[in-house]
Amino acid sequence: MERSKAAQLYVDACSKEVLRGLAQRAGMTQAVAFQRIMSWLGSQTEGVQQLVLGQIPANLAPGVTRAALRRMAAPSGAGEVTSATERAAVKAGALVEAVDAARAERSARRRGRAAG
Repeated sequence: MERSKAAQLYVDACSKEVLRGLAQRAGMTQAVAFQRIMSWLGSQTEGVQQLVLGQIPANLAPGVTRAALRRMAAPSGAGEVTSATERAAVKAGALVEAVDAARAERSARRRGRAAG
């Protein structure tokens, strides 16, 4: 990895604490954790970057998140999930599907009670 000049960034106390905890759990310095986060973010599509940076309107974010998770969960090969990222995305996608199903069921029950 090529070393570059250090940059000093000012963040709020909450963000600093999150980075500190993340780095501590991962067993790395805050600088390395930040570097990896930025490398990951930079490798994502523009849509994912906008979602992570909060540039998607709040009323659209849940749908965009579901679509992104579904897209990430789609295996890259011939139907076989191979990478750890794909396995994690499939789990996240399944969780989203389960939450959507539970919400739909709850909504149907409410409509049934209101009609009866």
